[in-house]
Amino acid sequence: MLQSRSRQLPAELLDFIMTCLADAEDRASLKACSLVHKSWITSTRPHLFAAVALADNHNASGSPRCNKRLIQFLTNSPHLLKYIRHLTVSFGSNGVMSRPSLLLQESTLPEFLFSLTHLTTLKITAYNKKWGRFSSQLLKGFLHAFGLPTLKDLHLHGWNFAPNASDLALHLAPCAESLAQLTLRAVEVQQMQAGAAPAIPNHPHETLVLPKLKDLIICPGFRSPRMSHCPFAAPKLAHLHWACLIRHASEFAPFLQQCAPEHLSSLALWVHFASSSDVSQFPDISGCTVLTKLQINISYFDTDDHDVFIRWAAECLSRFPNLRGIESISLDFHLVNEVSASTWDFTAWERLDSDLFDLYENGALREVALTLGFWDYNGPGDPDDPNLDSTPVGDVARNIVKRFLKLQSSRILRARISPNWMF
Repeated sequence: MLQSRSRQLPAELLDFIMTCLADAEDRASLKACSLVHKSWITSTRPHLFAAVALADNHNASGSPRCNKRLIQFLTNSPHLLKYIRHLTVSFGSNGVMSRPSLLLQESTLPEFLFSLTHLTTLKITAYNKKWGRFSSQLLKGFLHAFGLPTLKDLHLHGWNFAPNASDLALHLAPCAESLAQLTLRAVEVQQMQAGAAPAIPNHPHETLVLPKLKDLIICPGFRSPRMSHCPFAAPKLAHLHWACLIRHASEFAPFLQQCAPEHLSSLALWVHFASSSDVSQFPDISGCTVLTKLQINISYFDTDDHDVFIRWAAECLSRFPNLRGIESISLDFHLVNEVSASTWDFTAWERLDSDLFDLYENGALREVALTLGFWDYNGPGDPDDPNLDSTPVGDVARNIVKRFLKLQSSRILRARISPNWMF
């Protein structure tokens, strides 16, 4: 009876049901549906094999093991490879960097990479590994994946391209014409050394142009070396997320110039202050003339003068050439140490409230998001939550939010408290 009904179920309706299950990330139901009837396999396979993750895992005893069986299964199943759209490859494990990466040594991985045909997203994660230390076959396998015309989104996390900055550009070259989003997280890239040989012989040292790149995320990380040189240009970039130590702010202007800031509509600046003496440093954002969405994320260690960083944020805002054209502003302040209300003056917050309210009355501003992050806080996100009563974090959070009287009256302010787990 079930088999008879399954044959009569319209294929369009069956595909719609499977798509709903996939959107809900209900893999258990998808697997169960694939076993109902052979006619259902056609609708479930594209979702079951759309995303594949290969990683070095560690069992309870601590001995490393990789996804060797999965790699071999997929390599020997060419009828399934066409369904793979998203691939994540992680070499090593965070916290166990001394253990060898068996996945890096897996002989069938290059063959698997060469077999991919419809990849749209590729994420490659390592932990301070030099890109040039790949085997020649594995490197060719990744370059094949980079060169797929369907590849739109590339994530590189933890790779070291120093001291030859052209390495990154040369390896991005195969996907230059198709890439729409690029994420470089904890990636080390330094200026090309004079007289250094190229990573790929007979290739010129030219700035790589990514003509379709719309979204770019560059986050070196606090403990990672700086990204002192950007070996590519993005003339159509619309969304930029840039993070660094504020003392390296001078590197932002030449980088931004390569990205044609006249097209930039969304900018996220994540800056970290190692000390209060860094507040004299500002990124040059004079080229950002069409911004509509702005996020400034500030993190700093404990100090007796918290207001100095609030004043820095206000000064940074005032430097944007089209400030009155910005529609949405997010301000995130993260204190990486203990909290004490006695060290806060709060007057700078009141001035910031007045400045933002002026943008609401005389500009395009229609949304302000305020996030207060505290290292020692892991509670709920509402500053008015009763669980924060009589705590240092609660006192500080409520006092800060109270300073935004004008924005609260305009009903465009959203405030929350965030734990600093991201650090």
